[in-house]
Amino acid sequence: MKRIVITILAFILIVVSAGCIGEEARIEKVKKREAVDRLIVNQPAHLPEYSMDRYLMNQYLKRFSDADKVCYLYLCGEDGRPRFELQIKGKTASLDKRLTSRYDTDDDELPDEQGMFGSSGGEKQGCITTEDIMVVFGGGWLYVWSEPPLRFGEEAIPRILVVKE
Repeated sequence: MKRIVITILAFILIVVSAGCIGEEARIEKVKKREAVDRLIVNQPAHLPEYSMDRYLMNQYLKRFSDADKVCYLYLCGEDGRPRFELQIKGKTASLDKRLTSRYDTDDDELPDEQGMFGSSGGEKQGCITTEDIMVVFGGGWLYVWSEPPLRFGEEAIPRILVVKE
């Protein structure tokens, strides 16, 4: 009988202490929120007259409205030095993107500004060359995309010419 009483008391002690810990966390969260609210009132955020982010996004969308725009892609090694140059049409695209939403989830997933779903990150990128050939790269390759051809010092960068046979 003594064991049962001790077990019940231990269980009650655990439940009460867990409730106290939860209450302490809630109180700490409320204090933190109150401090942030005071900062916001005493030091309001500056509202910019001009948004460089919006300007850059508009330029991005304007430039990629033309699917035949010729651009240059430089594949770089892990040291950051360019190894190859590709002449491409348009831009690179993440192959982690999807054309449709995931219907099996409850979240209201919205498409990005390009009408695609999913993350832009990921290991695989794809592009279309000026010869209308798809190239996929990933892994340790970093890349630089540019509208005009770039010069990287005096060292010549091999141009990859992909042709159909």
